[in-house]
Amino acid sequence: MKALRIPTDALHASAPPAMQTDAAARRQPALDALTAALAAVNGTATAHTYTRGRDIRGLAMDAEARLASLGIPVKARVGAELHAKSGVVLPSAYANVGRRVIRTAVTLRRATAGWTCTDIRRIEDYPAAKPRGDLRLTSDQDARAVAELRATYSLTAPAPQTPSRETNQKDHAHV
Repeated sequence: MKALRIPTDALHASAPPAMQTDAAARRQPALDALTAALAAVNGTATAHTYTRGRDIRGLAMDAEARLASLGIPVKARVGAELHAKSGVVLPSAYANVGRRVIRTAVTLRRATAGWTCTDIRRIEDYPAAKPRGDLRLTSDQDARAVAELRATYSLTAPAPQTPSRETNQKDHAHV
């Protein structure tokens, strides 16, 4: 599959309506291409699948927000991946009759210019399986995220170790 660009430009709600309309118009061809790719993969299945380009755009924007919340600078976000599976956990009645659910699995990758969709697959899944959105980081991004977290707390000094009764008896036996 050819990688499809995902438009993730976000204008402030305070932007003039004309600017918002222009941005939406520029975004639409890319969203239409994603929608067509989803339709080609899903076929007639629509209930528990991603069906619209804006579904994928929402995933990309959520992933971008997660990277930001981890303290990873924009230039260092290249290479992160999001592996997502559509749908919701379904009632046990689906499982009781041995039904399988058709879902959509997508892989998004963060590039220099933004997010791209690198893979779209139709999968058959168990009804009770949870939809996921696994964010995968590069080792550098992981190190930055851990450093950001560690900057929010400090370690306390370990409590002094008091010798146990057995230790005291052994020490006094040699005296």
